[in-house]
Amino acid sequence: MVAGSVAVTAPVHWAPQERSLVVGEPCDEHADGVTLLSFRGQVWLTFDSDGRLMSVDLNDVPDELAVVVPRALRPRYSWNSTERDSGSSWLLDTDSGWVWIRLTSGMAHHRLIGAADVRVWLRDGAVAALRLVLDEESAAGARTDGQG
Repeated sequence: MVAGSVAVTAPVHWAPQERSLVVGEPCDEHADGVTLLSFRGQVWLTFDSDGRLMSVDLNDVPDELAVVVPRALRPRYSWNSTERDSGSSWLLDTDSGWVWIRLTSGMAHHRLIGAADVRVWLRDGAVAALRLVLDEESAAGARTDGQG
């Protein structure tokens, strides 16, 4: 597996009622070669017009995650993306400390922004899975951009 990528077939499960998102399959944190990173931060969840989750932005990620995510080499346009490939990808913007996780391509419609508890599993130094839970207060008062 390439650092910063999860398997193209990695499951994505967004549960709005629980305010939780899982990308990939969380690992046993006690297994050999597995590291669990936990942090709190602002997240942006971007959806298409059908409510399908397209991308996740993690703000101000810890250094332990930043060193395993590939650096962004091109401008990022996923807020309004029409890219065609279907693989999941993780990219780091070194200027802002944000990680951009593209889950699918298409045309973005709206964005949910809020604070979350985030867990990222690394297996042998590569991203294996992500789980986040938006704060109840953040989810209740979360801002949605792009709905005009």
